[in-house]
Amino acid sequence: MMLLAVALTARAFSFSATAPTGQTLYFDVTSAGAVSVVNPDWDYYATPNGDLEIPATVSNNGSTYTVTAIGQRAFRMCTGLTSVVVPQSVHSIGTLAFFGCTALEAIELPSTIDSIASEAFNNCGYYNNISNWVDSSALYVGDYLVRVRTSQAGAITVREGTLGIAGMAMYNCHSLSEVTIAQSVRFIGPLVFKDCAVLDTVHMLSSVPPALAATAFDGAYRPTVKVPCGSLAAYSGSPNWASQHLVEARCPDGIADIDSNAPAIAIDATGLTVSAAEGLRVSVSDIMGRMVASIAGAAAVEHIDLPHFGVFVVGIEGYAARKVVYLK
Repeated sequence: MMLLAVALTARAFSFSATAPTGQTLYFDVTSAGAVSVVNPDWDYYATPNGDLEIPATVSNNGSTYTVTAIGQRAFRMCTGLTSVVVPQSVHSIGTLAFFGCTALEAIELPSTIDSIASEAFNNCGYYNNISNWVDSSALYVGDYLVRVRTSQAGAITVREGTLGIAGMAMYNCHSLSEVTIAQSVRFIGPLVFKDCAVLDTVHMLSSVPPALAATAFDGAYRPTVKVPCGSLAAYSGSPNWASQHLVEARCPDGIADIDSNAPAIAIDATGLTVSAAEGLRVSVSDIMGRMVASIAGAAAVEHIDLPHFGVFVVGIEGYAARKVVYLK
């Protein structure tokens, strides 16, 4: 029976290779010339420890393979790992990939990732370190949002520069009512909004629909998804978006003169500062009507970075829109 168990374990990977940092890693061939890092069953093999650099390519029997994925549970419970560098060749990270790596405090992810599955980093050292959480409520690993505290209430904004939202990132945030998703986000993973029982509105700032997992909105009770002016057709024609309750933001039908009672708008070196009553929604569109920023429940003074020079339309709830020429 022991021989049978060892034989079955050996089938969990295609071959092994040594990482640049000296650890033995295990790989499964997933397609011609591509491999995924896999868990060989750590009950039978020594777990990698210390600082790990995952290679971009590995060789076996005269063939060279590109490492394109980190498979599900690949490093689960590798409690001796202290840091990991993931190469640019990797595009996906599987479920529970680094779960339980309690000493893993430093994680370097590339900009090439287009899929992070559920709980990939849960209960690792980086996850468990409260100082890594933004305002103690949101955890980013590099440019990826991986978790929001279930106690988060009201509105939350996924910060600009975020490239993706990992699976189950907002799972069971039962008091979360509004989410604004940055223009930079390229993918939204599985079960991201599951059991967000009072989620009412999701504001999408990008006119290009991010890749949306089929189960992203499961259990979210069909919130309204507001998309930028002119982008409804793009969202409706993109996989998994058409089944959502899509509403297009109102397109500007002209630029009114500034309301004499409107909040003040100041231009500085990086963008705009809006002095508005707390609770008002502030939105900024470019001259083509594409949403640049949308802030729910703006504070008394709110700064908005502008991505480039040009002409922008600033809308403040309850007031006429204002044209702003940004030349700095």
